[in-house]
Amino acid sequence: MRATCALLILRIASGQEALWEQQMWQAHILEEAGRYKEAKAIYQLVLQNADTSSNFAVYNATTWNNLALVDRNLGNFAEAREEYMHALALFELARSANSPEYATVLQNLGALCHYEGQFDEAARTLVRALKIRQETLSENHGSTAQTMNSLGAVYLMQGHYAEAERLCKRALEIREKELGPVHPEVAAVLDNLAALYSKKRKYAAALDLRLRSYEIMRGAYGEAHPATARAMNELAAEYDNLGRYSEAEVLLRHGLEVELRTLGENALDVANTLANLAAVCASQGSREEPEALWRRALSIYERTPGAHQQRLVITLENYANMLRRSGRKLEARKLERRARAISAQLKESDWGRFSVDLSDLLSMRK
Repeated sequence: MRATCALLILRIASGQEALWEQQMWQAHILEEAGRYKEAKAIYQLVLQNADTSSNFAVYNATTWNNLALVDRNLGNFAEAREEYMHALALFELARSANSPEYATVLQNLGALCHYEGQFDEAARTLVRALKIRQETLSENHGSTAQTMNSLGAVYLMQGHYAEAERLCKRALEIREKELGPVHPEVAAVLDNLAALYSKKRKYAAALDLRLRSYEIMRGAYGEAHPATARAMNELAAEYDNLGRYSEAEVLLRHGLEVELRTLGENALDVANTLANLAAVCASQGSREEPEALWRRALSIYERTPGAHQQRLVITLENYANMLRRSGRKLEARKLERRARAISAQLKESDWGRFSVDLSDLLSMRK
């Protein structure tokens, strides 16, 4: 499901500030094109040459926030967390801990916690961000709706379905009124509602929302963008739920090609798609290819400690199930023991068994 993030862009006038603004827009354009590594290089260059005086604190805070978004998109979660901390400290100094800018970074940090599987921390952080945005912006502001949606995604993972649905439906109402029916931020809310319907086994309703979300993302970014690839992954989940495996497989293979080209072979999104493709192929009776795909996915998950541990457990369990069906019980037991050891470290409320990881690495201008 989606926990959206906010890219900060300031409008300023001339001199050093004007150069900073130009560089921010260059990086933003690269992000919109899914060229995250190039965007990261620009943000790092800006910070290397930054004026560290208090007069430039807001600009530096904004750069740290935007760099963190890129690192999160690249799966560099530890780096992103540290960068968000820098942004929060600078915004507290330059604005206050109750400012809209501070709330934006809290929103992004809450989304990061969500992706890391730290749902309790995500909920606390997003509740705080929501309170600030309601008080400083308004109940009906787009940024407030963004946090409602992200908090709804976390509540869904914690099993608080009624509250998740209330928040997401309210966010959808605000977003559609503000942005129209075909904006990527509308798609982010549709995906959370679809995840909720899937959880309730209302697969046909979920499929309708996924199809609409996918068309929005394809129209906004094209077929070759990593955000569209994630929408393919999410749509494939609903086809999988309905037993429409061949349709799910086509989407997953296409999405994997895009992610490998834009994110690199070690990205967490790639691992998620590999694991999902393995499960779909196994459901169609294949054995050799799913095993190879699961092994590739596991190698990525295991190199990323602290992130997506619930996905690691699901992948181990799915792989073990296939081994058991193939009569390879000793190998299956080894994987099952690993899965139990990892899941024992996770709170029961902190993860759910979704057929795909429904994360959103979407960024938007504030």
